[in-house]
Amino acid sequence: MKSYWGENRRRYIFELKNVPADILRFQRSMKRLTKVERMVSTFLQDCVSLQWISNIRTQQIIKLGDLDKFIIVDFFIINPGVILEVDGPEHLNKRDDKRDQIIKQLFGYKVLRVTNREVKEYNKETRESLLIQISEISKMKPREICARVEKYWSLKARGSL
Repeated sequence: MKSYWGENRRRYIFELKNVPADILRFQRSMKRLTKVERMVSTFLQDCVSLQWISNIRTQQIIKLGDLDKFIIVDFFIINPGVILEVDGPEHLNKRDDKRDQIIKQLFGYKVLRVTNREVKEYNKETRESLLIQISEISKMKPREICARVEKYWSLKARGSL
């Protein structure tokens, strides 16, 4: 028997039908990442190379349940089940909070949000915060999370990433 979330993932993410043409056009036009999204993508690729996360998709279309509402998320991390949005100030509102709650209810995915400003001006702190949050979602213990953060910065300092 498939889990409720697994069934929803299959129906509303991986086997989408009847996606409106304007959503598909918008997705194609957004395939080129912004400079800030490329910075986040590089960080996520580091995490993939360290096998801390897997299966990242950019500009993923998701259907919000049986509502005929489709959204496009910036980064869809299948394992450990995280959606990462890189937002400008216009996204920090109640509409996005509601959308995040729907995603959590439908798929069990946690939505993490960072602003363009955080990535540009506080890049190190933002990467560290994301690494901690993703590790917590992976159910790591605090000591393991600290070790992961230290390893990340050690590898970065040596140029191994």
